[in-house]
Amino acid sequence: MVKLKYPTKFVGITQGYKPTHLAVDMAWSSSYGGKNCSIYASGDGVVTSTRDGRNNTMNKGDSGNYVTIKYSDGYETRACHLLKGSLKVKKGDKVNANTVIAKMGNSGYCTKKKANHCHFIVWKNGARVNPIKHLYVYEDNVVAKSNTYNLLKYTKDEPQSYTGEYPKLKNGIFGWKRGDKNKNVGLIQKYLNWCLGCHLEIDNSFGNLTEKQVKVFQKKYGLIEDGKVGPKTIKIMKTIKK
Repeated sequence: MVKLKYPTKFVGITQGYKPTHLAVDMAWSSSYGGKNCSIYASGDGVVTSTRDGRNNTMNKGDSGNYVTIKYSDGYETRACHLLKGSLKVKKGDKVNANTVIAKMGNSGYCTKKKANHCHFIVWKNGARVNPIKHLYVYEDNVVAKSNTYNLLKYTKDEPQSYTGEYPKLKNGIFGWKRGDKNKNVGLIQKYLNWCLGCHLEIDNSFGNLTEKQVKVFQKKYGLIEDGKVGPKTIKIMKTIKK
């Protein structure tokens, strides 16, 4: 389960999510980077779009400079009104929660006061959602004393065992290797996707990509890296929690 982090160290929300404002506005603090404080990615993801080069305008609806990032579990975020020339990432870059993507600014339309802030949008499966219900306050975040919102606090999930079906050794079958095609190969592919976070196609065909990920698994857990799934590999598979 993805637990997205707030994009600023200081968590101060000046405007929440409502029908006329489908995002949250993040404030700055002089104690935590000031009006041009760092904006971070919210977790492990890939940058899907950026825009830079815009100054402050009085055109309503202008989100200014921004960075859009796609995460797993159907999430996507966009940080807007970023400082011109401060973007540190580009489309296709891989990021994590420690990645500074830009600086806070007031590019685009930031009301008549032209106040620096980060207009932060969250999508879930293509639909805009209330960020407050999907973002988490981590240990290194600092929540504003004036906060009145019910913010989610990050807690580490307990390690979980795999809940899917494991491949079965029976009827003289002692394992699977490259070239095999059957349902059990599909079960191996599903397991590897869960365990390693890879994206194998579940095609029930033990090809080069499946063999490569089997070797990655075997190396990670101290097994002989032969690319074959036999009794020893399956035994270890059943002990893994994450």
